Amino acid sequence: MTGKEIELPVVDGVLSGVDFGGHGEGVLLVHGSGHNAAAWMDVASHLVSECHPIALDLRGHGQTRLDSTHPEQYWRDIGSVVTALDWDRPVLVGHST
Repeated sequence: MTGKEIELPVVDGVLSGVDFGGHGEGVLLVHGSGHNAAAWMDVASHLVSECHPIALDLRGHGQTRLDSTHPEQYWRDIGSVVTALDWDRPVLVGHST
């Protein structure tokens, strides 16, 4: 499965992401350290029939060019992305290694 590459605004730039399409509730897929949005391709293929999954490339990962100076930036960025997507109460799904 492939998705559409998108850019999502944050305070000091943009994060890259993949919009897998689908309909229904928004599901934001957040990868673990050392991974990127592509880690979610198989999972997203099972979700699109029930919801609208979007995967992020966090700062310093994948196609996102912004650097991270501290871990709290990730949480602020996630809030900015949810606002930019105009999602009220998305499901947040994450993994870590």
